[in-house]
Amino acid sequence: WIRFLFTWSKIFALDKRVPLYMRSNSGLEFRCSYKLSNYSLETLAKNLLHHNIRKLVGNLDYKKIRHSGTPLTPEELDYCMYDVKIVCAYISERLEIDGNITKIPLTQTGYVRNSCKIACFGTDHEDPKYYKYRKIMSHLTMEPEEYLLLRSAFMGGYTHANAFYTRQTLTGVTSQDFTSSYPYVLFSEMYPWSKGELCYPYLEEVMKSLNTYAWILDLELFDIESIILQDDYLSFSRCLECRGYVLNNGRINSASYVHVVITSVDLEVMLKCYRFNGGIKIKRAYKYYLHYLPTDFINEMLDYYEKKTTLRGVVGKEEEYLTAKGRINSLYGMVVMNPLRPSIGYEENEWTESPVELEKGINKYNKSSSRFMPYVVGVFVTAYARRNLWTGILAVGTDYVYSDTDSIKLLNYEEHKKYFDWYNENAIKKLQLACKFHKIPFERVSPKTIYGEEKTLGLWDFDGYYTRFRTLGSKRYMTEEDGEISLTVSGLNKKSAIPYLLNKYGKEKIFDAFIDDEFGIDNLMIPEGYSGRMVATYIDEETSGTVTDYLGNKSTYHEHSSIHLGDSTYTLSLSRDYMSYLLGIRNEVTGNEIK
Repeated sequence: WIRFLFTWSKIFALDKRVPLYMRSNSGLEFRCSYKLSNYSLETLAKNLLHHNIRKLVGNLDYKKIRHSGTPLTPEELDYCMYDVKIVCAYISERLEIDGNITKIPLTQTGYVRNSCKIACFGTDHEDPKYYKYRKIMSHLTMEPEEYLLLRSAFMGGYTHANAFYTRQTLTGVTSQDFTSSYPYVLFSEMYPWSKGELCYPYLEEVMKSLNTYAWILDLELFDIESIILQDDYLSFSRCLECRGYVLNNGRINSASYVHVVITSVDLEVMLKCYRFNGGIKIKRAYKYYLHYLPTDFINEMLDYYEKKTTLRGVVGKEEEYLTAKGRINSLYGMVVMNPLRPSIGYEENEWTESPVELEKGINKYNKSSSRFMPYVVGVFVTAYARRNLWTGILAVGTDYVYSDTDSIKLLNYEEHKKYFDWYNENAIKKLQLACKFHKIPFERVSPKTIYGEEKTLGLWDFDGYYTRFRTLGSKRYMTEEDGEISLTVSGLNKKSAIPYLLNKYGKEKIFDAFIDDEFGIDNLMIPEGYSGRMVATYIDEETSGTVTDYLGNKSTYHEHSSIHLGDSTYTLSLSRDYMSYLLGIRNEVTGNEIK
């Protein structure tokens, strides 16, 4: 709305229309407080340390037509003012903590990057530690071809559902999740810690060296088929090429040919999930020596984790707790950040995007004096976390129902308790080995809450028991726990959607309404006002005219640019490909069992 009102001299943006800051020719600089806090206004208000301010709710009806002359009631004015007061209070507290406005970073991740950088390099260039660490980084460089393979190999968290249970209402589903999955693998696993070496190995050579080397593998897979029932590992969207395939909601169930780049950690999981009737060919690979991450970095991470665990709920320690919580949550984003993101510009009132020149970008990355973690580490962080999750998916077998990054939902938990106990015992052994290497007492990876409960990094922990559970696939499921119905659907507001569904279908039928063709529903539409979904329409040209507000008062308007936010419906449905896949296996499903 204000972008045509200024002439901009400098900007920094993450994407088009997502600036972190924009500086005008007059010297006025706008910064994004949301990217700094990563909190909604409501959550931000709850996390203020020294200000007792709460976001007001329901005092302003956005659907009423207003203009500059429309009066505001005292309640409406308070609603507007409190939104501003919350941000002002937050910035005020940041100034108290950081010292002055020049020391406030652009994002929450900036705090983590600065503190980890100091931990690794020391406080200044005179510190002997600086030269020692810079020497290490000068050797851990990256080649352009290597970078492209790393980008292809990078995948995030694994989220999927057992297709045999999709659209079934299950009873007695247990949820287990990992305690701080990413910090655990950062601490307990070994990572690529050498200059990558381009080579052309055989599969047997790779498999024999997994305790010594980490690998990035450019693979061709021929005539592959799944050998397990409960799920499929390879993601179709991450493949460079795939032919003759059958997809299980975006995951490859079988294919005549696959060209994909994966890590050696992914390779181990993949070999347990598929049969390769036509064989596996390694086109090329990069290999790296394995080593624990630097102790200085590890100590900084554990400081966050300890404070987040031990200071939660401790009176007088709110500031330290919130700082540690924010930093441990931002650590993952810092490690996996793509070092060659496109350059976003703003020229002649238009957003522009230009890719970084590969050779130039890699050269800048290699020479960076502030770089303290190789990008390849981030690629393996998610790979280790996926592998740990898949130990559960494979062990639980056909009782596996659903997974999401660091959690798994399953039937018949008591029958699989031995696996969870075994995994936790093994995780503790890996923690002990890493503690021995770093010369760190075990108590640091197993701190206690104020109630004396140990929170050991990386262990499976009970996360809930559902009397009813139903999923439609990734990021779409409905649960009933202790009589309360909850809904998790990406882009849908459960606070407004659940009351609508309960009113329309009732508590007994609400799970059947979650897309069931036998119930007569092959898609589920949540109407405007109940979905919580808003559609933004950018109006980049000047507009003018006359508008009549909800009180009948007329006024003229002239805007250089604007945005329209409108309520939208939300329709839940299954893709045609997924429906075909489900129909193909439907006769194999009876009740809660896979025949």
